Amino acid sequence: MQGVLGGLVLALVYLVGRAIMGLWWAMELPTLKARAAFLFYAALALPTLVVLGFCLQQANDWQNGIRSRMGMDLVDSSRTVQMVLTTGGIFKICFIGFLLRIAFNPLRGRLYVHSQQHQPNFLPDEPTG
Repeated sequence: MQGVLGGLVLALVYLVGRAIMGLWWAMELPTLKARAAFLFYAALALPTLVVLGFCLQQANDWQNGIRSRMGMDLVDSSRTVQMVLTTGGIFKICFIGFLLRIAFNPLRGRLYVHSQQHQPNFLPDEPTG
C-alpha cells in the first residue's frame, strides 16, 4: 500500500512540475540552454539522490519505530525493494501525460508551418521613448 501511495504522490508532484513548466513556456519566459540546463539538473539531482538513498536505507528502522509505538510486532524487512518497484509501476501508469506529449509533438510540427511567430503579450510591439 505504501508503494501505491508513493506512486500516486510522485505522479502528482510530476504533474505540478509539468504544469509550472507549461505556464513558464506559455508566458514565453527564457529557459536555460543545453549545457546550463544539464548543470542545473545535475546540481538538483545529486542532493535528491543522496536524500533518497538515506531514506531508503532508514526505511526498516522507521517502520519498526512506528510498529513499536502501535504495539505491533517488529519486522525483519520492510520490503523496501518491493515498495520502490510498486511506486515505479504506479508512476508509470500515471505517466500518460508523457504519452500525450509524444502524440502531440508530430501534430505540432505539422501545424507550426501554418502559424505565425508571435511575441509575448506583455512586451510592446515597438520600442517607446
